[in-house]
Amino acid sequence: MAKYRNSPQRTRSNGCQFRHCLKRVASTVIVGLVAGAPASNVSAQEAERRPNDFERAYTAIALDMESADLCGKISPNAVSRAPFNSTGTRIVSERSRCFFNVALRTLNPHHCGDVRQVGSRRQGGHYSNANCQKLIAQGRRFNASLSFNHKLILQAVGYTDADVTARFPRHPTEDSWLPYYHSFFRLSDGGLQRRLPRLPDFSSN
Repeated sequence: MAKYRNSPQRTRSNGCQFRHCLKRVASTVIVGLVAGAPASNVSAQEAERRPNDFERAYTAIALDMESADLCGKISPNAVSRAPFNSTGTRIVSERSRCFFNVALRTLNPHHCGDVRQVGSRRQGGHYSNANCQKLIAQGRRFNASLSFNHKLILQAVGYTDADVTARFPRHPTEDSWLPYYHSFFRLSDGGLQRRLPRLPDFSSN
C-alpha cells in the first residue's frame, strides 16, 4: 500500500517539475525577445538626427532644378518629427522627401524607388513609395518651391559678397543672395550646377 500511495505522488511531483520547466523556458524566451526589441529601437533612435541646413537646402534645390542629384547627399538618418502635422507627414525622412518631391515635380516614377517611409502609415505614410507612384499616376505634379539658406549654399560653392554686389549693385545686402540664386535660372549658363558637386555629402552620416 505504501508503494502504491507513493507512486502517484512521484508522478505528480515529476509533472509539476516538467510544467515548471516549460514555464521557465517560455518566460526566458519572452523576456529575451522583449529585452531585445527596445535595444534595437534605441539604436535606431540614436542614429536618427534632425536634418541640417545643408540637407534642407538640398531638398529645395533639387526641386528647383528638377534633379535628384543632391538628394543622394542627404543622410538616411536625417528625420523630421512633427507630431501635430497632418496624418502621414508627422515623421519624414529628409532624403525620401527630396526624392519624393523631385518625382512629383518631374512626374518620373523612377525616383519613387528611393522613397522610404518612416514610421507607420499614419505617421509617415504620405512619403512612401506606394503613395509616390499613386500621385504620379494621377498626374499630381508638385509645383511649390521651398525656402532655404541661400547664402550658406552659395558661399559653400565659392560665391562671395563681391559676386552678389557685382550683379546687384543697388542692393549689396544679405537679402540679395535670394535674387542672386534665382538669377542662375534666368541665365541658364549652368554656372551654379557645375559647382554643386562641391557641396558636402552627408549620405554616410
